[in-house]
Amino acid sequence: MNGRTHWQSWDTARASGSKIDYWSDVVVRGVIDASMKPATKACFDGFLASRPIDKARFVSFRSQPHQINRTTTQARGGDGHLMIGLQLRGVSFIEQGDTRLRLVPGQIAVVDSNKPFNLQFPDLIERRLILVPRTFLDLGAGTRNDAPHIIRCEAGAAQVAREALLRLTDLTCDWSDQDCTLMMQALSHLLRTVPDQRAPLASTNRLTLADIQMEMRARLSDESLNPAMLARSFGISVRSLYRLFAQERQSFSQFLLDLRLNHARAQMEKDAGQSLTAIALDSGLSDSAHFSRAYRAKFGEAPSLTRARLRSKPIRA
Repeated sequence: MNGRTHWQSWDTARASGSKIDYWSDVVVRGVIDASMKPATKACFDGFLASRPIDKARFVSFRSQPHQINRTTTQARGGDGHLMIGLQLRGVSFIEQGDTRLRLVPGQIAVVDSNKPFNLQFPDLIERRLILVPRTFLDLGAGTRNDAPHIIRCEAGAAQVAREALLRLTDLTCDWSDQDCTLMMQALSHLLRTVPDQRAPLASTNRLTLADIQMEMRARLSDESLNPAMLARSFGISVRSLYRLFAQERQSFSQFLLDLRLNHARAQMEKDAGQSLTAIALDSGLSDSAHFSRAYRAKFGEAPSLTRARLRSKPIRA
């Protein structure tokens, strides 16, 4: 117990045949018995590292879009693990029973591996996982530890739990197996103290326009942001996305343009010394001519005039 088990890693760059077949095998060998399906057969790349300790397993991976499906037969042969997953990049959709959850970076999801589930990764994904025996994470009476749920890591014990999970799944971590087991027990205790920070199960299924707009603000500098990309991130159709905007008598394209132009103006007010090129790029507007025309149409003056006027303002003591 005082020894150290080592990380084992797999990289599709080392695959001699099909990368998809290779990754399908990696999922089973390094994580759990489940089936993998890529988002596209054109290309696929991924890296995964796994470290088994006692009856638990630590996993760190990043890959291109795909989905993982665990069937009833596969789940029936499970060993009582709960999957504690921390999202670092991209979004994930978790389906188990009648529950569908959306996981964004910075959140932790808890999933019961002894029940069938489907995990969808529509974007480039990076996650950290710990598979622990259910006895490690007895969440107490009145909790739904047999159903998937999300824990927001915004403050307090949840934030400490996030850091503990990150440390345990860090490939440079050289703790002994015994120390890792003790840390898992501490992590479980931390998670038991934050039931009030879980995302309400019912609310995760009610997508609102505010959710969409918040995501747009977060991705504002991404020039390629478009309805198809955004709809895919929320697991809805483009038509449904447009319908949400139409209900508020808004246009997706106009709302996005207004967001970008308002952001550009705010950047000038914050620091008038920035170049207009840098401001435009940070706002997701790489076409300088389009940026200048749209800015003039919205604010009644060229961006260069706004910046010059702000530069000439006296600095308050």
